[in-house]
Amino acid sequence: MTTYPQQLQNAISDNVIPPFWLGYFREAYREAINGQLLELYNTASKDGVTKKEIAEKMGRRPEQITRWLASPSNLESDTISDLALALGYVPTFGLKKIAPNHHSQQRHPLTLRINTPGYLQVDPPSMTSASALA
Repeated sequence: MTTYPQQLQNAISDNVIPPFWLGYFREAYREAINGQLLELYNTASKDGVTKKEIAEKMGRRPEQITRWLASPSNLESDTISDLALALGYVPTFGLKKIAPNHHSQQRHPLTLRINTPGYLQVDPPSMTSASALA
């Protein structure tokens, strides 16, 4: 049986990354961004900042702010930057290399959310190459 890091390493080593992994990390990234923005908003709202004030700073309507914060979506980088600035934060960005570690049970940081309460339990499919999804 292959472990999660092995499956991911095998998948990114193939000529074409399997659709499962593309979708999996796209969703994980959207959820991570939404989680951070929501956390920033919740902190700001405790200090009395309203969605209306955020919207005014951005030249938008409050309803738009509500939609953006309601659930993970495919926000443009400009929108993420604007929201962060309106909430009083400088947006930053980082990437982490997927290291080939064939003996570790450690999960990539973006997938740690899967084993936290309130999230659906999802395990990546067993595969040794992209052809496993075909």
